[in-house]
Amino acid sequence: MRLDELERELRAERQEPNPDFARRLDEWARDGFPPDRGLGPRLGGSGPRPRGAGPRGGALARLRRRLGATAPRRVLVPVGAVATVVVVVGVAISQSGDLGTDDSATNDPSKAASPNAGGTAA
Repeated sequence: MRLDELERELRAERQEPNPDFARRLDEWARDGFPPDRGLGPRLGGSGPRPRGAGPRGGALARLRRRLGATAPRRVLVPVGAVATVVVVVGVAISQSGDLGTDDSATNDPSKAASPNAGGTAA
């Protein structure tokens, strides 16, 4: 089978797109593929908005859109760095209580209180 025959057969086998989907895709392309619109059920931003949000949504909605448009690899490095700093700070805080104590003084038997310390000799 030659390449042009294969191409013809594959084109004959493919499904035609849904007319509604094709129309929405054409509208989205005509508008320049805006990031706040897509081909999902919320085409045109008809979904619910957070209370007090403007036409573009609140800060959380903008952050969600931005993170959704960013590749996961580009998010992983900053998140890993923040997690590392949190762990280091947590360990430093948990160990800071041990800095002021001297465990050698409590384990020294010569400094331990004897039973008749402070009493009279018999």
